[in-house]
Amino acid sequence: VRTAPQFVAHARARVGVLNYASLGIGAASHLAGEVFTRAAGIDAVHVPFRNLSDSFIEMVLGRVHYAVQTLPAVLGAVRDGRMRALAVMTPQRSPALPNVPTIAEFGLPEAQFDSWSGIVAPRGTPRRIVEQLHGDIVRALRKAALRDQFMRQGAESMPETTPDGFTRLMQNEYLRYQMLIRQEGITVFREYACTSPDQKRMPPCTTLEISLR
Repeated sequence: VRTAPQFVAHARARVGVLNYASLGIGAASHLAGEVFTRAAGIDAVHVPFRNLSDSFIEMVLGRVHYAVQTLPAVLGAVRDGRMRALAVMTPQRSPALPNVPTIAEFGLPEAQFDSWSGIVAPRGTPRRIVEQLHGDIVRALRKAALRDQFMRQGAESMPETTPDGFTRLMQNEYLRYQMLIRQEGITVFREYACTSPDQKRMPPCTTLEISLR
């Protein structure tokens, strides 16, 4: 299998036989995997891992058949030949792997998935501080040296927006994946407290375990 269409045909002929790796139930790599399997019309078993290295080992050994991961996480393995990139799920090709087509080029535009990171401030931060931080961050992201560093790592800076625009992006993403989680039956089944080793300084936190029904 050397192309995404070949892989999809291979997977469709093996209903329930193939499996794919993620970095945990409910993680972005899990949701991206579900987006892809639904769009491609394939049936594969989800295998969650605690960390990326464990999933790499299982893929190299052939016990895990594929994964949908962020490009920075797998770029080194793709470049040294341990893994083959079949497609990127972003709207455009990545400058880091310009010869790898987008999933939309294979007729699956609904399988697009962007994994992104952003910078947020605590609720109630004065608007002038938010605007000042936003301006400083935008100016930093415009620097060629930083953009080049991102590209070498397989990442790109997103199109410039405003604090309000970023808020809308988060809200839209939340609604999109909330719908996916409900459709796939991904549910929280356990809640427990976890505390910092320094309990005098840090309050307890809550961890939610998520499972597929």
